[in-house]
Amino acid sequence: MSVPLLGFLLSAAAGSATGIGAVPFLFLKKSISQRSINSALGFAAGVMLAASAFSLVVPSMEMGGPWRFIVGFLLGGVAVDLADRFIPHEHFIKGHEGLDSKRLKAIWLF
Repeated sequence: MSVPLLGFLLSAAAGSATGIGAVPFLFLKKSISQRSINSALGFAAGVMLAASAFSLVVPSMEMGGPWRFIVGFLLGGVAVDLADRFIPHEHFIKGHEGLDSKRLKAIWLF
């Protein structure tokens, strides 16, 4: 079997599994609370973020060794923390946050 065909079939299987997994929720949407939906979406986002981030660990260790990986991982965490503190952004619950967040209201991008 060719690689493109195998890739197509596996992608189709993953898409079908996603659709089949969503079918029960079509009948349960009245009985599921908003808090449960938010929790499930947060969990799914965390799983996807972890999958994408941790898939880079092995290539990083092979290319640069453990110390470069550790330093890069820590520097990446510091960069994300600094971006969260200083770049103005808006949370759904907390509202505007970050350096000079008042100007954020005037900078809507379309």
